Parts: sequence; C-alpha cells; structure tokens
Amino acid sequence: MPLAWIGGRGPRDGVNGLDRLAWPNVRVDAHGRHWAFCLGSTCLLAILWFLVDRDLHEAAWIRQWDRIGSANRQLHLVLVENLPAGYRDASSLGTWYRQQLGDVLEGVYVIEDATELARHMADAKETGEKERRLSQRIARSRTGPPGEDCDAKGVIVQAHQSLLRLKGSPSALIQFKDGRIAWYVAHTVSWPQAGHMRPHLLDGSVDDLVFENLGPSWEAAGSSSAVGSVVIAASMALCAPLISMTGTLSQLDSVARLVPHGQVILAWPSWLKGLVQGVAPQLAVTCILGIFPHVLRAIVRRQRRPTALEVELAVDKWYYDFLFVFLVLNVSISVAVTTLLAQVADNVRSIPFILAENLPKAATYFSSYVVTSTLLACGRDLSQQISLLRYAVGRLWSPRWTSPSPTLDSLQWGFVYPRVEIVACIVIVYGPSSPLILPLAFLSCALMSLSYRYLLLYVVRVEVETEGKLYLLAIRHLLFAMGVQQVYCLGLFSLNAVDTGSPHSFVQAAIVAVSGLVTFLLDRHVRRQFSPLFVYKPWSGMTVGCIHDRAGQEQARRAEKIVREARATLALRACAVDVEH
Repeated sequence: MPLAWIGGRGPRDGVNGLDRLAWPNVRVDAHGRHWAFCLGSTCLLAILWFLVDRDLHEAAWIRQWDRIGSANRQLHLVLVENLPAGYRDASSLGTWYRQQLGDVLEGVYVIEDATELARHMADAKETGEKERRLSQRIARSRTGPPGEDCDAKGVIVQAHQSLLRLKGSPSALIQFKDGRIAWYVAHTVSWPQAGHMRPHLLDGSVDDLVFENLGPSWEAAGSSSAVGSVVIAASMALCAPLISMTGTLSQLDSVARLVPHGQVILAWPSWLKGLVQGVAPQLAVTCILGIFPHVLRAIVRRQRRPTALEVELAVDKWYYDFLFVFLVLNVSISVAVTTLLAQVADNVRSIPFILAENLPKAATYFSSYVVTSTLLACGRDLSQQISLLRYAVGRLWSPRWTSPSPTLDSLQWGFVYPRVEIVACIVIVYGPSSPLILPLAFLSCALMSLSYRYLLLYVVRVEVETEGKLYLLAIRHLLFAMGVQQVYCLGLFSLNAVDTGSPHSFVQAAIVAVSGLVTFLLDRHVRRQFSPLFVYKPWSGMTVGCIHDRAGQEQARRAEKIVREARATLALRACAVDVEH
C-alpha cells in the first residue's frame, strides 16, 4: 500500500505522534486509503470463509474422535445428583439403571462411600499415566515437561478424603462400559420426579475432575452459579473506575484543570509529569490485570463446576469480557472524553462527531500498552515470581522447610488465551486508525509465542485437556473484534457522508455494512462447523474401530444374502427348464 494511503496527508498543526496517522487526519478527498482497506477486509473475509468451509468441518470431526486418547483414562463417568429416598445405595441405583438400559454399567459409586471409587480411579489413572508417557514418545507435541510426579494414588486418595467430608444431598458417580451410553444417559435419561437425579457427563480424564465441586443439589448448583455471576459482574463494575483512571493518568494537565487543587499537579516539573504520564498508566493497568484474574478464578471455582475444563472455559469468557470491555472500550472513551469536555459543554449535539474524530487517539496509548504488557507478562511468567517468593519466604520461616509440591506448577489455560486475544483485538480495532501498531503487535505475539513454548517445555506442566474449545472461543472473539471495528468504520463513514455529502462515503459505508454481514455469517458458520466439540460424543479409537467392524460385517452379510438369493434364483430357473423338457 502506498505511503500516501496510510495517512498523514491532513493538517499537521497541533497533531503530534501517532495521531497524524488517525482517520480524521486524512483529507476527505483522499479516499483511496478507505477503498484499499475495505477491499482488503472483504478479500480477507472471503479467504477465511474458504478456509473454514474447506477444512474446519473435517478437522473438527478428526479432533472429536482422537482427543480422548487411551480408553483407561476415559472412565465414562456420569454424575447423578440429588438422589431420592430409596435409591441412595449402589445396589438399588444400579438395579434401576439396569432395568432402564440393560447390562451397560461398569460400576456405581455413591459419593458418601467413595473409598472403592478412589482405589478404582487411582489404578485407572496410574495405568493411563503409563500409556500417556508411551504415547508422548510418538507425539512430540504432547510431551510433558520434566519433573512431573508419576505417583498419583496419594493425590487421588487425599482428594477423595476431602470429598467424603462434603455435606449435602447424596449423589453418585456411575461408570458405563461405553462412552456413547454415558453421553445418552447424560442428555436424555433422568428421574421422572422433577428436581431429582440430574445427570451430568464428566467427559474429561481423571485429572479434570474437581472433587470439591461434585455432588451439589439442584438448588445449590443454580444458586451458586447465579451468585457467582453477580459477584463477577460487580467486581468488573468496581474495576471500571480504576481502569478509567489509568487513561486519565496519561493526561495530567487536562485532569488538573478539572479537579480541585489541581494547581499542585501543574506546578510539578516537566520531567516528573512526563515520568508519571509514561509509567503510571501502564503500571496501574498491569496491577489491576494481575489481581483480577485470581479473584475471578476463585469466584468461578465457587460456582460448583465439576470439571477443570468447565472452570477454564468460564474463566476464559469472563476474563476476555473484562479485558475487551474495560481495557479497549472504557479506556478509549476515557482518553477521548477527558480532553473534550469543554467542547461537549459548548455543543451537546456534536458528541457523535467529537467521539468519531477523537477515539482514534487512544491508539497511541495502546501502542505503548501492547509493548509494555507483553514484556511484563512474559517476564512474570518466565521468572515465576510467585513460586520464587513462596520458596524464599518458606526458607526464612523454617530452616527445615521443604517444598510440599514436588511437581511443576500447572498451566492455567483460562489466562493464556485472553492475553493473546486482547492484543489481536487491539490490532483489529485500532489498526485502521494507527497502522504503526501492526508491527508492534506482530512482535508482541511472536514474543508471547516463544515464551509459552518455553513455558510448556521447562516451567509449567499441562493437566487440563481443553479439547479444542478454547480455540473456538478465540476465533469467535476475534470475529467479534472485527465486528466492532466494522461498526466503528460504518459510523465514521456515515457521519462523514452526512456532514460532507460525499458520494464516496456512502459507497464506503455500504461496503463496510456488507463486510459486517459477512463477518456475522462467518461467525455462524464457524460455530456450526465446530458444534461437535460442544455436543460431546465420546467415541474412542476402540469404539470407532468396533463401529467400522460392525459396518463391515453388516455389508458382508448383505453381500452373502444377495449371493444366496441369486443362487436360489438360478437354481429355480434351472429346475423350471428341466420340468419343461
């Protein structure tokens, strides 16, 4: 793209830094850049549509069949909650399920008496651990880091001891022989009486079970989920003014004129104000973003989610919403509004035009944020500051102190994806207004990729199998950012068309509207193609082989039947010919 199309051709008086490359700084008649961007976005969406339609459906089903791994690790467990009276022991509960489904049960374990289940699951996990280590020699991508603890019996028994102390309505874990039967029971079979025997499929491996959250009643699960959502929303609302303040810290002169006793700030030397404006916003955002995820995870775990995968999915969704809404939108509005309060007071009707002209100035703030946050996040993850601090404090507390955790720290996927997604969303939303943010974002993403590759090999260990669901959420989050950027461009072109009456602006607005429709259809298409990852049908490799064997046997029987019928027909015809003669 020529440099003239990138921007900077408008007036330069009073415009400094990256603001020269903003949309409002481009002359109205210089519409070539608008055309190039709209056509490029349309071509990119067309290419993505072609790739999705061609490959994603097959890839989703391949992942659907292959993601389970060893049959010993997949126990085909169904959690049945709130057992009614008369069905609170293993014999009566197993009898009822055998009457409904036949001989499909592997075992029935009431949670109040989970000793046998603890032993069974510990043996299964040990066997699965051995098979997983053998498979890691073949699949390099699944190789775990050194230092992982192999003895899992003690961990499982300890978890079940804490499980035995749970109080509440009785529940049971039912193990089935086939994963398809478990899926069928979890989605269709339930107790005729309302509020009893709610089935829930525990579709992960043994490592994914959160034993503290197993067995809540129907009312307790619903109330804890609702209360947790309200608490998370309140926490996000509490962080809103804090994040707004981070944007105002970069404009101390404007804030000092609005707040009382602001002359003290104006009296600061220029080097001190420059230091505060350059360091304080990034430092404040980093502190808030470092504290909020841990609070969010603690609240989500209190929502009675039985598997670690569901916990990671909930953390990913809420964390991304927090980053996008309050970091992108809230900071952008605060940066624009704090400098334009005087103009808004003079002319209230000019608010849409003022926002459309000054929101791109937030790109300067985000250019520094992308670099600073990436360096701080990678440095914090690689140095493992919390683990080092825990080790140092423990040694000072007692000279005989030893680490209670012989294994490496577990990787929390709910914190990984949103950090990368927010950088990509910033690029998508503010790339047209500030193209210089593109190389900074590319370098940041490359640095995070190298950092997490090193983390997976030497620093952390992976325990939770995400099953590709976080990848689908990442794609949908990026498509949502594209929709926000297209709404922003549509509003800009529409305001420009109404203000100037230029026919080119109407055409550009129409192109952006069509691109937004294509983005919406692409999001629906991606969700439909990846639907097998959300509607879980646990087909292991052994199950798929049995299905193919049965299909082959059925075809062989049909072919043999056709041959027998053909031979019988030929024999009858021969007999008829003999009778005639």
